Amino acid sequence: MWTSRDGWLTAVSAWAHAPGFAACCDASRVSVTPATVLAVARVMADHADHATGRHCAVTRATIAERIGCDPQTVTRVWRV
Repeated sequence: MWTSRDGWLTAVSAWAHAPGFAACCDASRVSVTPATVLAVARVMADHADHATGRHCAVTRATIAERIGCDPQTVTRVWRV
């Protein structure tokens, strides 16, 4: 849940480093690292309404360009 940008990123980090993260990746049939998930989350948080976390309007291409990856990697993160 969005409490603040920092709060949301802390929650995403905790989830990405929890034991269930690997199971979620397996269930989604993707291979991504917690660091990649956090990088994508940071860019998404930058583009979201800072008060509510809603209205995040950013493309996969923009996220990929900002973090230096392929847009398909962003798609994999979104799938998880």
